[in-house]
Amino acid sequence: MNIYNPANQTRSELIDNYVVRLKEFREIYHIIQSDDMTDPPRHIIVQGQRGSGKTTLLLRLYYEVKDDDRLNKWLIPIRFDEEQYNIRTVYKLWENIAIYLEDEIDNGFYGLLEKMRSTPDDKNYEQNCYQILKEKLIAEKRKLVVFADNFGDMLNKFTKDEIQRLHQNLANDNLIRIIGASSVPFWSTNIDEAFLSLIKIIQLEELDPKETTDLLLNLGEYYQTNSVKEIVQKEKGRVEALRRLTGGVPRTIVLLYEIFIDNESGDSFRDLEAILDRVTPLYKHRMDDLSPQQQEIVHAIAMSWDAVGVREIAHETRMESKAVSAQLKLLEMGRVVSRIKTNIKNHLYQLNERFFNIWYLMRYGRKKDRNRVLWLVRFLENWCSSAELILRAESHLLALKKRSMYDKHALFMTEALSHTAIPEDLQYLMIRETRRFLKERNQELLDELSKSDRELYNSFAHHYAEKNYDKALINLLEIRNKTDFVNGMLGFLYEIHLSDSNKAEQYYLKAIEMGNKSMIYNLANLYESDRNDFLNAEKYYLLSSQKGNDKALVKLGMMFEHKLNNYEKAIKYYKQGIKAGSTDCMNCLGLLCQNIYKEYDQAQAYYTMAAKKGNVEALNNLAWLYFIRKEHKTAALTLLNQAGDKYQEMTNAYVWSMVLLWNNKFDKAIRKSKEFIDNERVITNFSRGIQPYLMMLIAKKQYNYIHDLFRKNKFNIRDKYKPIYYALMYFMRESKPDEYIRMGSEIKQTVDEIIAQIHQMQTDYA
Repeated sequence: MNIYNPANQTRSELIDNYVVRLKEFREIYHIIQSDDMTDPPRHIIVQGQRGSGKTTLLLRLYYEVKDDDRLNKWLIPIRFDEEQYNIRTVYKLWENIAIYLEDEIDNGFYGLLEKMRSTPDDKNYEQNCYQILKEKLIAEKRKLVVFADNFGDMLNKFTKDEIQRLHQNLANDNLIRIIGASSVPFWSTNIDEAFLSLIKIIQLEELDPKETTDLLLNLGEYYQTNSVKEIVQKEKGRVEALRRLTGGVPRTIVLLYEIFIDNESGDSFRDLEAILDRVTPLYKHRMDDLSPQQQEIVHAIAMSWDAVGVREIAHETRMESKAVSAQLKLLEMGRVVSRIKTNIKNHLYQLNERFFNIWYLMRYGRKKDRNRVLWLVRFLENWCSSAELILRAESHLLALKKRSMYDKHALFMTEALSHTAIPEDLQYLMIRETRRFLKERNQELLDELSKSDRELYNSFAHHYAEKNYDKALINLLEIRNKTDFVNGMLGFLYEIHLSDSNKAEQYYLKAIEMGNKSMIYNLANLYESDRNDFLNAEKYYLLSSQKGNDKALVKLGMMFEHKLNNYEKAIKYYKQGIKAGSTDCMNCLGLLCQNIYKEYDQAQAYYTMAAKKGNVEALNNLAWLYFIRKEHKTAALTLLNQAGDKYQEMTNAYVWSMVLLWNNKFDKAIRKSKEFIDNERVITNFSRGIQPYLMMLIAKKQYNYIHDLFRKNKFNIRDKYKPIYYALMYFMRESKPDEYIRMGSEIKQTVDEIIAQIHQMQTDYA
C-alpha cells in the first residue's frame, strides 16, 4: 500500500484507502475552506512521529483542495515531497514554488523562475525572488497553500536571519499559507516566539481503537483476507493488543500486517529493508544528538522492545536510578521515549517511535539474539492464536521448500516463528529447511540462523554429561520455548553447579508457574538449605506434599527437628507423612524417639512399621537398636541380610560390622569394616563409632588382627586411639609384657575405664 511513499499511489487509491486521521483532515480542510486569507493566515503544522500519517494527511488535503472548484478560482495548492534536499535556503523555497507554478499551473506563471534568476545575484537576491513571486500572485489574483512535508527539518537548515525574513513575509502578506509536517517538536526548531504565535500545531497521537479497527478492515479488503473482519468482530482484544504493540502508529501496523500476509515471496521484507536503509541517516543523526548517557539508556530500552522500568534500565546500564530518571525526563521532553503510567509510583518507558525501535533492533541486535526479531515475535503472538501460529509456520515451511523466497525474509520469519509457541517438531523442521534453503541461496546468512530447541537440548545434554556447566547453561538459555522441564533444569543448574540461588529461585518459580510440580520441592529445599528461609521452605514443602510428594513431609520434619529444634512440629509432620504412607517418616520418627526422647519401645515400633514395608534404612536402624539394647542378635543379623547392599551409607557398614562381630562372624565383619576403617574422613570425623568398633574387636578376642591394624593402618590410628591400644596391650600382656607398662600415667585412668567397658561388652555381647 506504499506506506513509505504514499505519493506513489494513484489519487483514487490514496483517497479510497484513506480511513484514519479523518478528524484532523476535516479540521484542517475546514480551516482552508472557511478562510479567504484576507487577514494574515494561521499556518498549520501537523506534528507526529514518523509513520503516524503526516505525509498521507498532507497528500489527502492536497488532492481535496485541488479538486475543490470553488477554491481553485483563487487558491493554488503546492505540494513538496517528503525530502526536499535542495531547499537549504529561503530563496530556494521561492525558486521551488516558481518551478511548481510553471509546471503545474497555466501559462500565467510561465517564465517566473527565469525572471527571478535574472535579478542581481547579491545579498538581496532572496527578497527579490519573493517580491517577484508576490507581484505575480497579486497580478493573477491567486494565493498559495503550500503543503510542505518535514517543514521542521527545512526550517532547521535556514539561518536565523532567513527565518526572520520568512516570518515577516508570511506575517505581513496574505498570499501564502503553510501547512507543514514535522517529526520533531516544533518548539525545537529555529523559529522564535513571534513566529510560533502564527502557527497552529496539530499533534497526531496514536490511533484510537476505532481508527485501528478501520485501518485493519481496510487492509483486509485491500488484501482480500476475510480473517481480519472475523478478528475485528469476535476478538477485539487482539486488535487492542496490536494497537498497543505498535504504539498506534499506522505505518507500523501496515508494515507488520504486510509482512504477516506475505507468505510466499518475502517482498514485504525486502521493502522493509529498503525503508530501514532510507531512514538510517536520520536515525543515526538522532542517536548522535543524544548524550552518551542518553544513548546508553535508549539502547537498553530499544533492546527490550517491551516497556521497561527505571530499575531495569539502571541494572542494564549500571547507572544510578536517580540519574536514569533525570535523563528519561529529558528524553521524554524530546519525544524520544514515552512514559506509560502504572498504578504504582514506578512507571514504564518505551521508545516513542516504534519504527525507530524496529530499525534499532534490526541494525544493532546481535546475531541469533531473539531480541533482533522481538518486534515480529510480539506481533505474531498478539495477532495469531495458537492454531494460527502453527498454520503460519506450516505455510512458511512449504514456501521454503519452493525456494522462491527472499533469503532474509526466510531467515527472519523463521527466527520469529521459532520463538513462538509452536510444536518442537515443527520448529525443528522449519529451521532445518531454512538451513538447507540458505545453503543454496545465501551461505553468509547461515551464521545468523539459530539452532532449534531440539538441537540446543541435545547440546546441553552433551555438555552436562561432560560437566561443562557453563556451556550447558548457554544451551539451555538459548532454548526459545522453555518448557517447565527446561526452566526446572535451569534452576537446578544454577543452584547445584553454579551456586546462584537468586537465578535458581527465578527459574524454579517459572517452572512451577508452568505446572512443574517436582520443582516445588526443589524450591523448598533451596529456601531451607541456601537461604535459611524456613518460612518459605515450610510453605513450599507443604505445597509439594499437597501435590503428592511424600519426601516433602520428611524434609519438613527433619528441618524442624535438626535446624529449628522444634520437636513438636517435627513429630506433627512425621505423623502426617506416616498417615500418607511415608516409610521415611516412620523411620525418622523412630530416630527422634530413640535419640531425643530415649523412648526405645516407640522407636522400635516405628522402625518395625517401616521395615515391614521394605525401608532399608529402617532395617538398619532396627538392627542397631537391637544391638544397643543387647537383644535379638540373630534377628538383627537377619534384618541386615534383608537390607543387603541396598543401603549404601557408611553407617550401614558400621552397623553390619558390629552385628557380625556380635554374631561371631569375624571374617565377614572385618571385610565389611574396610568400608570405613580405610577411609581417612571416617577415621578423622567418626571417632565415636571407630572407638566402640575397636573395643568390640578386643572384646571378641581378635587381638592379632587389631594389633596389625594399629601397626599397619596408613592413617596412624595407634596415636589417635592410644588408650584403646594400651587396653589391647593389657589383654595381650602375656605375649607382650613390656608394651603395656610403656603407657604414661596421665592416660592410665582412661585405659582402666576402657578395659572395664571391654569386660562388660564381653558379657553383653557374648
